[in-house]
Amino acid sequence: MGKSTFFRTSKSVGQSKATGVLGLATHASEERQHGPASDPDDEPRRRRTAPAGIDDLDALLAGVSARTQDRPTPSGWTYGFCSLDSDPQWFGPFGDLVRIWQLRRAEAGGLPARTAFAFEDFAGWMGRIFIAKIETDPFDLRFTLWGTTLSDWWGVDYTGQTLGAQSLDPETWAVERRYFEAMVRTPFIGLAGGSLTQHGREFVKVLGLDLPLSDGPGRGLGQVLSAHLRIASTEDFDTVLPDCPRQVFGDGA
Repeated sequence: MGKSTFFRTSKSVGQSKATGVLGLATHASEERQHGPASDPDDEPRRRRTAPAGIDDLDALLAGVSARTQDRPTPSGWTYGFCSLDSDPQWFGPFGDLVRIWQLRRAEAGGLPARTAFAFEDFAGWMGRIFIAKIETDPFDLRFTLWGTTLSDWWGVDYTGQTLGAQSLDPETWAVERRYFEAMVRTPFIGLAGGSLTQHGREFVKVLGLDLPLSDGPGRGLGQVLSAHLRIASTEDFDTVLPDCPRQVFGDGA
């Protein structure tokens, strides 16, 4: 299957149910393997150390600061970011996706486009991916693809809708929008995690990897691809991604 053919099979905005290869409910694929256990003495590799090449990002965060300790946003989620050139091994169960994304980025000579990816690139993640298009004036994300496993976890299908539109309080997602605004200004590999309390699903906790995509050759960031894991209530960034030297993204108070 060709790269562009793969994404043509995906559901378009306005359809009633996610279809196509990324929309397939593949619950068996939800099982994951954590990365290799980290050496407690190997502290420089942990998240307290900023990734190379991201030192100037703090100045672009517009009222949001990088921290070394997680603090949930009003939505109950926490966010982090890493350099585009980060070692894929740092991302544990997401490492294969980061490796493929970096390969497509090298081939494109910049941010890869959505059509740069083929079916086999996401074979292990079917149903657990969303793709969102960046909107401006006002800034927002509109989901153009929402996997069926995500619909099971969230209890809603977000296809064609904007960030947090079906949550209990859609006004609680301001930090999340600033996170994605910062990604548009200076692209990074993002991490997001939390319980789905805002959707009445507090018993479900997920961790997501956010990868920036362009709208085509020579164009800037216009879309975001995000893959998700369901994790235990006792797990977090540090237990699932112990070697990832992320910086924390949160309110700048």
